[in-house]
Amino acid sequence: MIFSGDNKKRIWWLLLCTVLVMATIGCSQKGNTKSKKTERSAQVMATVKDRQTENSAPADVSTTGSQEVNSEAETTGEEPQTVPSAGESDSSGAAAQGDSQDSGTAAQGNPQVSAQNADPTTELPQTMAQKGDSDYVSFLFAGDVCLEEDGFVLDYYDEVGQDLNQCVDPNLQRRMAAADIFMLNHEYTISARGSRLDKYYTFRADPSRMHILQELSVDLVSLANNHIYDYGYDAFADTIALLDQAGIRHVGGGLNQSAAEEVVYYTVKGVTIGVVSASRAEKYVITPKAEGDNPGVFWMYDETRLLEVAADAATRCDYLVAYLHWGTEDSKYFENYQHRIAEELENVGVDAIIGGHPHVVQGMEYVNDMPVLYSMGDFWFNGEDKYSIMVQLDIYKDGSSNVEIIPCRQQGYAIHEITDDAGKQAFFSYLSDLSPGIEFYN
Repeated sequence: MIFSGDNKKRIWWLLLCTVLVMATIGCSQKGNTKSKKTERSAQVMATVKDRQTENSAPADVSTTGSQEVNSEAETTGEEPQTVPSAGESDSSGAAAQGDSQDSGTAAQGNPQVSAQNADPTTELPQTMAQKGDSDYVSFLFAGDVCLEEDGFVLDYYDEVGQDLNQCVDPNLQRRMAAADIFMLNHEYTISARGSRLDKYYTFRADPSRMHILQELSVDLVSLANNHIYDYGYDAFADTIALLDQAGIRHVGGGLNQSAAEEVVYYTVKGVTIGVVSASRAEKYVITPKAEGDNPGVFWMYDETRLLEVAADAATRCDYLVAYLHWGTEDSKYFENYQHRIAEELENVGVDAIIGGHPHVVQGMEYVNDMPVLYSMGDFWFNGEDKYSIMVQLDIYKDGSSNVEIIPCRQQGYAIHEITDDAGKQAFFSYLSDLSPGIEFYN
């Protein structure tokens, strides 16, 4: 066929237009592709209740001002020197970094691997599986709990006739009972045996106190902390045995390495959830590492093993939580190494990080689509007046989740939910200052 000059020009223009149209369609299709991370938005919510509490912020908490910045270098991944010290320092020694937060937004979804019905998966008892009739699993978390016999909250508990309602807000207790799963940090040993280790603070409860955790509807506790081994092997072994007898599961510590590193799995409403727990809380390490046949806790001073365990667990469940004991005591700011580890855990499939140890509330952020609550603060620990939070994850079958922040205040050896408007406004002003880019709403 013979083409004239004009026809040739028309053909070339037609071909060029066709290429441009196809390229535009391709870009449009790519831009509209969604992953499971973004299919369902997760929102950070404050809780609205009617009960009135005091409006003022705790005396030791600043609710205004920008974050401070410390320019010291990040902590390395090397294991710290194991030097017992009479004056124990429970911090990692890294510099608090107020400006290291790559903040996300309140709208969030979570990455998800397909669940496998692996052997470690444990079906919940029917009574627990029927706690709620919603289409999601409610997983409630609290921070550090310390039931030390000599002082602290147990003295007050005894003074009020062991009336738990005067120690732990009944509103919070109702939340605990209603949640499909409720977890906290067990920051004490429970035993009548053992010898006190050479450290400044040691915490031990009498075995008769085990009923308190049962009354609080506790399903799971973390043993990955720096006080679970305060009275040595015998008390540590008793703690595990007593928890088992009470039907309370535990993670992050054990009589050998395999037990300490074991991931706890729950299957509720067709959703399989895994929990891994580890600790990086001492500058001079006294709490032993579970290694081989030796008892102790799951260390994350070098996070390599934690990443391996988490990567495997992510293939066995719909949603994976890392409950971590880390950070610097009494600092409002998380540290560079924590953000780095959060990124690494997200990369291997962790869906949420819940943190504790600093004894004060720290900020939250999103690493990609993974919520990171760096520190919930003390839950029921001592008589200091300070903020605390509970966190509820509502987890769906597709691996997405909603995040609810429940503002609390520890005061007078008791823990209360903050429900009045002025108190909530002060709390969320404090939390917002520490969580740039995150919007909290009622």
